[in-house]
Amino acid sequence: MSVIKVNTIQNANGTTGITFAANGQMTLANTPLQLTGGQIAFPGTQIASSDGNTLDDYEEGTFSPTIASGFSTAPSSYATQRGAYRKIGSYVYFQIQIDATGTVADGSGLQIGGLPFTAASASSVAHGGAFLNYGNSFDTNAGDTFHILNSSTTIGVYNNAGSNRAGNSAGVTINNEFLLCGFYITD
Repeated sequence: MSVIKVNTIQNANGTTGITFAANGQMTLANTPLQLTGGQIAFPGTQIASSDGNTLDDYEEGTFSPTIASGFSTAPSSYATQRGAYRKIGSYVYFQIQIDATGTVADGSGLQIGGLPFTAASASSVAHGGAFLNYGNSFDTNAGDTFHILNSSTTIGVYNNAGSNRAGNSAGVTINNEFLLCGFYITD
């Protein structure tokens, strides 16, 4: 068996193009990486990097969001309960579709739970948010905001005065379908 050992590959003009270090690290010198196969594979478990310029995680998946509060009787079932996410580094982008039944709303703050990753703490980064892109009988009185709560997997709903939006607020029927899209940052 033959073995070819290479630590440097030169470009056609004689300059260094690719260097291989003893630890296996490959460095491209002034050359953009082109993938003719069109794919980059990340390991199933993140190998975290302390270098802020290193993309060390990518993941896509699904999750099951819930109506976490804003009721005295929890949903008895969900006609639709689905979420999808894409995580790129520490940024999580998500879509939620919920259609609950059997919920009895009350005056507690409305929250949607079950996000796929825990949000960062307030001291480390800015907060994430979401927007309502469809609501069947879910009129949250224009100006409401959907805020990803610190160090949690929960979205809080706030009225335009900054207070919790109660589950039994006028115009909010949590037993009908609604869709959210949003993003947040993890630690």
